[in-house]
Amino acid sequence: MGKAVDQLVVTIVANTTNPNVLQGRLLSRAPFLCRGTIFATGSAAGLQATITSGMNTICRAIDINEQDRIPVVPDDLLLSDIMAEAGAELGLAITNTTAGDLDFYCKIELEELEVQYQ
Repeated sequence: MGKAVDQLVVTIVANTTNPNVLQGRLLSRAPFLCRGTIFATGSAAGLQATITSGMNTICRAIDINEQDRIPVVPDDLLLSDIMAEAGAELGLAITNTTAGDLDFYCKIELEELEVQYQ
């Protein structure tokens, strides 16, 4: 069973949305059939996340805590048990609802699922 991990820091400009902070990164697509977990924090209150897997919206406009640090596992859990098929596009849109630029910190873990054939 495989595991893939990526960590990133992105500045989100005031009153804007980055439609997919994973675009162009290692885990922009699921490398295998997997279950994902996202840990995230922001530099201040006002960041929201929308998470997609393939064509499925997993959650919309969930608030991100304001710890202003690289996420600590398990304290900064944003969402777990995100299912993705091999090759599915993973989307993480981040919206800044404030009048100032904010930093978004994220760690993504994907764990390969075993396929059972009968």
